[in-house]
Amino acid sequence: MRMRRFVRRGCGVVRAAVLAVACVGGLVAAMPAVGQGPSTWTTFQGGSGLHPDILRRDLQLFDEVLALESDQASIITELFRDYSEDVERGITLARAAMREVRPPRTAEENNELRLQQRTLREHMRQIRDNAKQKANDAPNDRVRDRIWQEYEKGAAQIQERIGRLVSDRGAEASMMRDEQVRIAEEWREQQSKITDRFLFTVYALLSEDQQQRWPSLERRLRREKTLAMGELSGESLNVFLILQRLPSDSGVVRTAAALLASYEQRLDTALQRRNEVLAASREPMLAASRAGDAEELVRIGGDIVARRTAVRDTSEQFVQAVKAALPPEDAEPFMAKVNDRAFSRIYRPTRAGRILRTAVRLDDLDPEVREAIVALEQEYLAGLRPINDDLRRLTLHHEPERFTARYLQKAESGGKHRYSKPDDALERAFEVRRRYDVQYMTRLQGLVPNERLRRIPGAAGHAHGLSRGRGGNGLAEQDWAISKFDENGDGVLDDAEKTRLRSYLQQQQRR
Repeated sequence: MRMRRFVRRGCGVVRAAVLAVACVGGLVAAMPAVGQGPSTWTTFQGGSGLHPDILRRDLQLFDEVLALESDQASIITELFRDYSEDVERGITLARAAMREVRPPRTAEENNELRLQQRTLREHMRQIRDNAKQKANDAPNDRVRDRIWQEYEKGAAQIQERIGRLVSDRGAEASMMRDEQVRIAEEWREQQSKITDRFLFTVYALLSEDQQQRWPSLERRLRREKTLAMGELSGESLNVFLILQRLPSDSGVVRTAAALLASYEQRLDTALQRRNEVLAASREPMLAASRAGDAEELVRIGGDIVARRTAVRDTSEQFVQAVKAALPPEDAEPFMAKVNDRAFSRIYRPTRAGRILRTAVRLDDLDPEVREAIVALEQEYLAGLRPINDDLRRLTLHHEPERFTARYLQKAESGGKHRYSKPDDALERAFEVRRRYDVQYMTRLQGLVPNERLRRIPGAAGHAHGLSRGRGGNGLAEQDWAISKFDENGDGVLDDAEKTRLRSYLQQQQRR
C-alpha cells in the first residue's frame, strides 16, 4: 500500500511551509538535514496510530516552551491546520481499509452463532441432569461411577463441538486481524513521516535561541504523549504534575527543583528507549505468537518489561531522593500523593476501611459505640499502613517477574491471554491484608448488629468476614479450604492441595 493511498503526499504542509518562509523572511533558518534539529517521531509514538500524533492542544505547549512570537504562532497554526487535514484524511482511509478487511457481522450471523452455542450448552445441562438422576437411583458405587464416566464423555464431545464453533470463527478472525494490523502499521509509518515534516517545518521557523529550547519541547512532548503508556505500577507516574499542583513556595517544590533537571533527562532517556523497543517489537511479537515460538516471545517480552522497569525505577529513584531530603511533615503528604497515583491498587481505600468510615456515620448509634468504632477505625488504619508499605515493596520486586511470566503463559496457551494467578510473596501479602480486613470486620460486628451493618453498601452478608455474591472475596471459604486441605501448614494451597480441593468440590457437586 503506497503512501498516496492515505494522504496527498503532505501537499498541504508543504504549501503552508512555503507561506511560512515567505512571511518570516530572515527569521527562518534553513531546513535542517536528517540527524539535525528535531528527532523523528518514531521516538515519540505509541498506541494504534489511528489518532493524530500532534493535537491542537499541543500548540499551547509549543508556545509555552519556545516563547513564540505572535507571527510565528499564527504561521504554526496554519501549518497545523494543513497537517491536521492530511492526517485526518489518512486516518479515515486507513479505517475504511480495515473495515473492508473485516466487515462487521450481521445481527443474524451473531444470533445464529449464539443460538448454536446456547443449544449445545442446554443439551449438556440436560444430560447432566439425567446423569445426576440416574446416579441418585444407582444401586451401588460401581454403577454410579459408570454413569458419571458416560456423562463426562458426552460432555467432552459437546465441549469439543462448542470449541470448533469458536475455533472456526477464531481462525478467520485471526487472519483478518493480521491484515488489519498490517494496514495500521503501514499508516503509522506514513503518519510519522507527515508529523516529521510538520516538526521540521516548525523548527525552521525558529530563531537560534528558540531552537536551543527545542530539546526541552521534545522532552515535554514525549512525556505528555507516552508516559501514560505504562503498565507496571509507577511506570506512568507523572511527578511533574504532582509538583505543579503544589504551591510554588512549598518545601517539596524547592527540594525537588534541585533534582528535577537531572531527573527529566534520565526519564526522557528511559522513555525513548522503552518507546523504541515497543515500536520495534510489534511485528516480531505477532510473528512469534503465530509461530508458537515461546522462546522468542519470552525474549521479546523480557526486553519490553526491562525497558518498562527502567522507566518506573527512574521515577522511583527521584521520588525516594526527594523524600530523603524532606522533613517528615513534608515527606508524608508528598508520598501519599505519589502512592495514590503510582500504587492505587494498594493505597486506595479498602473495603473494610470504607465500611468502618460509613459505620461511624450511622444514625442512632449509642455515643459509646460510635466512639468505639472511631477507635477501631484508627487502629485499623494504623495497622494497615505497614501492610500497604510491604505490598509496595513487594510490588516493585515481583511485578516485573509477573509480566515476564505472562509472555510465557501466552506462548504456552497458543497466543491466547490466559494467565494463571501467581503464587508468590506478593500474592501472599495481599492475602495477609484480606485476612486483616476480615479481622476488623468481625470486631465491627461485635459493636453493630447485622441488621444495621446491612444498610452499609458492601457490608451485606459480611458475617464473620464472609462475603458472598458478585464482588465478594469469599474469605471465610478460603479459611475453610486452607484449614481442610493445607497439609504442609504453610498457610496457602500449593498445586497438589488445590487439585485435591477441586476433586472434593466436584464430588460434592455430583451428589
